[in-house]
Amino acid sequence: MQGPGSNVSEHYAEKPDTGCLRLLLCLKYPTWLQWNHSVPLQFQCLPALGVSRRSIQILPGTPEAFRAQRDTPGTGCPARLVAFQKNDRTAVNSSAPSAGPCYRARVPLAVGGKALNALKEHPVFGFVDWCLRGIGQVVFQNNPVSGLIILGALFFNSPIYGAIAVFGVVISTATAVLLQADKGLIRDGLFGFNGALVALALIAFTSEDFHYGAVPSVYLTVYIAFGSAMTAMVFTSLANLLGPHRVAPLTMPFVLVGWLFLFAVLKFHSIDAGPLAKPVSPTQYDGTVQYTLATWYKGIGNAIGQIFFQDNWISGYLIVLGIAVNSRVSAIMALLGANVAAFVAVVYGAPEGAISDGLFGYNAALTAIALGGFFLVLTPASVLYTLFGVVVSTWLWASVAIFLEPIGMPVLTSTFVIVTWLMLIGVNGFAALVPVAPADAVTPEANRRRYLKALREG
Repeated sequence: MQGPGSNVSEHYAEKPDTGCLRLLLCLKYPTWLQWNHSVPLQFQCLPALGVSRRSIQILPGTPEAFRAQRDTPGTGCPARLVAFQKNDRTAVNSSAPSAGPCYRARVPLAVGGKALNALKEHPVFGFVDWCLRGIGQVVFQNNPVSGLIILGALFFNSPIYGAIAVFGVVISTATAVLLQADKGLIRDGLFGFNGALVALALIAFTSEDFHYGAVPSVYLTVYIAFGSAMTAMVFTSLANLLGPHRVAPLTMPFVLVGWLFLFAVLKFHSIDAGPLAKPVSPTQYDGTVQYTLATWYKGIGNAIGQIFFQDNWISGYLIVLGIAVNSRVSAIMALLGANVAAFVAVVYGAPEGAISDGLFGYNAALTAIALGGFFLVLTPASVLYTLFGVVVSTWLWASVAIFLEPIGMPVLTSTFVIVTWLMLIGVNGFAALVPVAPADAVTPEANRRRYLKALREG
């Protein structure tokens, strides 16, 4: 949650005709609100503060457990408690006794302005907005315009891939809505992106033509729907497990569901497993082909495209454009990751075909975006840390690919997840790095501005 003003700001919404109460919010970091369960919350005062009723997230736990975690280390922003008393408009001290559930108030992000925030709240257009954000969230872009451009890049390569991405993100997002998942996460598209990737993967690896895909049968369509829906449940499970470590699930729901559902395809006669036309290991490529200029520029574009299973280097560069609409830094990091991966692969003598197809680069590109300003404040130290992760993820792709080759399974984005998780879990042990909590991550630009402002304010 972010907003203008100092780290801790008081906002008053006391209106005699509504009976609104005084609310103390920490605008820079999440604030936990707690009140006596017997006293109804005055929701009518929240809009005046830019907080939607639908943004209130119920969190389990006792008041004692809440107080134990109420302060976020290193943020300089205490989580203040507010007493909601019917006739008392005084915010009490955090040590005051309290009972009942805890709630987290999320102020809508200012990215995109009031129009985009209003769009997110519309009953029909809001769902479209959430789904477009879900497409963008594959590459960490919480922006519907970015999602729309990326979706256009998929349709540019293949209408089949474009349509199936829409199908997957709609199913997974709708599943979260029906199960009444956290509405803030739904509106940010975080339940949609893994569903889109699972749908794309199942089409890519069951089609005769990997490049264009194939129209799925009725059986496969139902199969894809269940796989996409499953990602919503796996996302929540992993979020609960990783929450205490301040690490996001990333694309691991897609990796787990993708592997499990691809394995099962081999045993179902009603679903054509396809030839796995795309090689899944560097050993499946001709190692005698010479590197050319096309190896480089196609490899970079294909690396970005392969994040979405697009075997089209032009689509890859269009995806970069979609990223740049929301964050120039993230776009640069995507290109940097793909370039470094290609360079490392060439230096170590990787097959030309694997480099040209972008297989060495897509995990590296995602790693670069994640570590290069999104989950770490952009500093010279974090840039070096990111480059280290990019190099490791490049090598690790080949390692995991060879490991999975006997069973014919693709690597997917597993190496990106492994490297990013390991490097983020241990980041608190390195004083030179400044982590950004998943709930606070916006864009590299915004994260750095917030960090510099905090430094100036002491």
